[in-house]
Amino acid sequence: MDCTLSNPCCRNQLVMLNDYPEPRFVGAFYAQSVSMVQFLSSQPGGPQTFVKFVQDAKKSGKTVDDVVKTWKTPAKYDGYNAPQEARVRSDAQVVWDETK
Repeated sequence: MDCTLSNPCCRNQLVMLNDYPEPRFVGAFYAQSVSMVQFLSSQPGGPQTFVKFVQDAKKSGKTVDDVVKTWKTPAKYDGYNAPQEARVRSDAQVVWDETK
């Protein structure tokens, strides 16, 4: 079963959207966003694992392209959709630019 704004209570799935939601669904969209950020931020090895991976790559002379090609989502997130390459690249670039 696909998880949509009209059926948002799917376990281990995010609401799938190709664009911003209709105005009547904006509340559900942002509520899920806040919930997801809180969940990921509270997980041991969550965002900090990715940040460290990018920082280590930069320190060892690798590129953002190398990060994108070699990043693997931690096994504890098996069953979730893998992040899109463009998202990994975008997030890696932010960390890269902020790392001295």
